[in-house]
Amino acid sequence: MIDLEFFPGWVRRSVTFTIDDGNVRYDEKFLRIVRNGGIKGTFNLCSHNLSAFDKKGYREFYDGYEIANHVKYHPGLMTRELEENLCNDDFNPASADPSKVYAYSEKGRIVDGLYYVMEPRGWRLRATEKSYIRFIDESRTELEEVFGAGRVNGFVWPFHEQDSDVIKAHIADSGVYGARRTGALCGRDGYLMPQDRMAWTYTVTDREISQTAEEYFTLPDNGKLRFFAIGVHSIDFENSDSWGKLEDFANKFGHRDEMFFFGTNEEIFAQEDAIRAAYTEGGRLFNPSDVHLWAKVDGEKVTVPPKSSITL
Repeated sequence: MIDLEFFPGWVRRSVTFTIDDGNVRYDEKFLRIVRNGGIKGTFNLCSHNLSAFDKKGYREFYDGYEIANHVKYHPGLMTRELEENLCNDDFNPASADPSKVYAYSEKGRIVDGLYYVMEPRGWRLRATEKSYIRFIDESRTELEEVFGAGRVNGFVWPFHEQDSDVIKAHIADSGVYGARRTGALCGRDGYLMPQDRMAWTYTVTDREISQTAEEYFTLPDNGKLRFFAIGVHSIDFENSDSWGKLEDFANKFGHRDEMFFFGTNEEIFAQEDAIRAAYTEGGRLFNPSDVHLWAKVDGEKVTVPPKSSITL
């Protein structure tokens, strides 16, 4: 009997995080806690917001963690109704008419297809469909100029998943391993691996982390891979004064390699892909992937190196 449903270390449960926006003040505090627990994960950045450090500084700050694309300018999507309210006035948040839509300018230059719109939480940026796609591509390129070519392979929607089949198709065709939306599942999915990689989401926020983590900790082994991801902003822990919850989580779950696989979002999904790609032929187990395959053959632990095979 061959059992392939394992992460590295022959464990079935993964732990990760997915943190948006690149707020370095609170990301630094978040990093201190998760690093102490050996917890890995992914920071989702908008290239336009990279102003705290130079390129070397950003690489050092997020060293050891994955970077995903959170779209340049962090826009929502414009609608035809909103476009009807577009005015030619210069935008001044102190005097702007909330019923109007204003063009966004940067250093005296209007950015094509990007607008200020009044929303319940204040003035927000929205982009036309065409410009939204351009900002997706520009952000990925600019992030890779900072963090390295081929380093930005995940996508995270700003605000929430936008209602555009054209944008969704563009993201899918761009070669990313997945696209994350917004919303904590809190175990309603059974903590299983995301079924739709192009619309996956996290398990808990700062509000649910303690109770849901206890449930995850005591899950019985059902022979399937499990997934636990913390979201969604580092500043959330500051606003809710819940850094202690994150510290408790790191202290209890951290460095428990005999129970959990601590990986970035990309590493966890790559491990699942390796399992799905494995096959047997002629009395051998083949691993065509780029990562090690962890398996049990008749109860005996075996590993299959990348792009190789073993005799069964």
